[in-house]
Amino acid sequence: MVVKSVRGRRRYTAFEVPSNADRHRAETAVSSVRSAKVVTCGHGYAVIRSLPSERATLEDAMCSAIPGSRPFDCSGTLRALRTRHPQLAAPRRRRKRRAPCDALPKRFIRPL
Repeated sequence: MVVKSVRGRRRYTAFEVPSNADRHRAETAVSSVRSAKVVTCGHGYAVIRSLPSERATLEDAMCSAIPGSRPFDCSGTLRALRTRHPQLAAPRRRRKRRAPCDALPKRFIRPL
């Protein structure tokens, strides 16, 4: 397991953005911040990961590049941020249903 002293601490900052803002526009806005990475962007919200020391620079870059955007929360983990604000939660992936054993060909079923 990689420890934080090697990987470095990170902060996830949530922004309210205009509904027409997309991921590409957010990535362009934060391109000046070296450690910034857009996690999600859409439906009026954006989550961006950065170093704690670059958080103020990130907020300035987003607010100046995308008018109407504003930071509304920050957290050390993405899970905590999504728990506090359910609108930031990523959509659940649908699990593929397995076919019942009766639908499998006979050669795949082992005799008892």
